[in-house]
Amino acid sequence: MEGLTFRKWRVFIDVGCADGYYMKGMLESGFCHRAIGFELDAEARDQATSNRQDHCGRFELLGGANEASLNRIMDQERTLIDGKTDGLILMDIDGGRV
Repeated sequence: MEGLTFRKWRVFIDVGCADGYYMKGMLESGFCHRAIGFELDAEARDQATSNRQDHCGRFELLGGANEASLNRIMDQERTLIDGKTDGLILMDIDGGRV
């Protein structure tokens, strides 16, 4: 992650976010304005819920990710920043879930 945090990103998307470790770190370090995490495992999403309490409205948890959901997020962000998408996507999934 070190090489990717040389600047501030508008949105950080973590596909396979588990407990939200990277999302929380990116927000707390100031390397992103908003973090969105996808996680299929309900128990892991519950753990991540405790991490988002300090980041009202900037830490969002969702279930499964697919091309449409990622495009929807990037399109939404594009409208917020003058037609340009400024996002970083981390694919952090286990091999069995691909």
